[in-house]
Amino acid sequence: MIRTARFILALAVATLAQVSFFPAWLSTPFIPNLTLFFVVHLGLRVPFCWINCLAAFFIGLVQDCFSGSYFGLHGFIYLFVYLLLEQTSERLYTDNNLLIIMGVFLGILLDGVMTFCLLLLFSEADGIYGSLFSGLIPHALTSTAASLLLVRAIPDSSSGYAR
Repeated sequence: MIRTARFILALAVATLAQVSFFPAWLSTPFIPNLTLFFVVHLGLRVPFCWINCLAAFFIGLVQDCFSGSYFGLHGFIYLFVYLLLEQTSERLYTDNNLLIIMGVFLGILLDGVMTFCLLLLFSEADGIYGSLFSGLIPHALTSTAASLLLVRAIPDSSSGYAR
């Protein structure tokens, strides 16, 4: 229960930093995506539960609330990333911090590609595609650097437990 409360508190602090502190000090492609770190952590470190699926979807919806239009886009993408990482963690030994950091980098790239594909299918936003891919690599690198710091702040829910 204490680990869950600490996880939720860290998620709330990271979300507030992502939507209020970082945009004031950093330009747009260099703002790290801290919420995806928590989805990667849920997918790789926490044993599967349907509540975790809902948590990943809810984290994406919170991201959508602050990002503007297309409500539900990040909710779907974060749920997909969670399920993909959950299937990976069932087959591999994932109790490694480097794997979480690599998962954040690949998750940001997957988020950009899935956002592009879903907007291409369901939207008429013509001018968004150039800006989406131009800042993807700096965004992924700053998110990876931020995940280096966050990896120690989040409680390890699998201490003493190997999948």
